[in-house]
Amino acid sequence: MEAESLFIRRCERIDLLCRSSDQIDLIDLSVPLYSVMCDQHALMDVVNHNKIKLRFEVGLNPPDPPGWPPPASWTFIHGLDPYSASTKQPSTFVNKDDFLGYPVAGIGELTLRVKHVIGYARNVEGGGHFDPRDLYGEYRILRLMGQSEFVAMLPLSLSHLRTIGRIAVRGLQPLVEDVRRRASI
Repeated sequence: MEAESLFIRRCERIDLLCRSSDQIDLIDLSVPLYSVMCDQHALMDVVNHNKIKLRFEVGLNPPDPPGWPPPASWTFIHGLDPYSASTKQPSTFVNKDDFLGYPVAGIGELTLRVKHVIGYARNVEGGGHFDPRDLYGEYRILRLMGQSEFVAMLPLSLSHLRTIGRIAVRGLQPLVEDVRRRASI
């Protein structure tokens, strides 16, 4: 399969899977997200012959009130996608690297980022691999949060993954349109 066709099919798959509430679909969402955005030869980079500057719109994490101590743990799920709330949230546009590094949760000094959520679902939860071992670092925190924190009856990491998928679909749209025009897909 040509890279352009693979890119289009992966983007269509991301769009389809991020609409699901089924845990296996959301775990599977990690595979096309990783392939398109995180891989060493990320498909979005391989097919971007016209050097389109892609921008991903993310909600701004509100600052802690002045004088409050930093929280022991935090998560940013409801405002991450500025279009998921009843009114549009304050947002900013970031490039791919900043999107993958965007903070979505934290505990103590450890910050969990978009790339950790995608990698965790792909490498630990069974999207590409299932890893039952005792984990460390960000993946350990994601496993612990997934066992104790739920959003809409989904483990926290999968709720984040669905939100990440929606943001990715919107941000990749200009490239999808360009590839379709060029490759007649």
